[in-house]
Amino acid sequence: MKILFSRTSLHYLKKISPKIREKIYNAVSKLPDQGDVKKIKGRKIKNIYRLRVGKYRILFPILPPQKSHKNGSLFRRQRPEA
Repeated sequence: MKILFSRTSLHYLKKISPKIREKIYNAVSKLPDQGDVKKIKGRKIKNIYRLRVGKYRILFPILPPQKSHKNGSLFRRQRPEA
């Protein structure tokens, strides 16, 4: 499986702590067989999945092997303000 990170995701990964970055790289390298992966629901959303790594979420599409895609996203989950 070929994994490509978007430029924005790589920039974000450089800013977070090395310990968390290593956890994210390890979790992504085990895709699609392992990890807390769920399909994103919605009428307009097709073939988008999310991987949970602690407080972080990685959104990614699963495409056929001959296509490559780098529109995945990485973000930190934040609690809603009360």
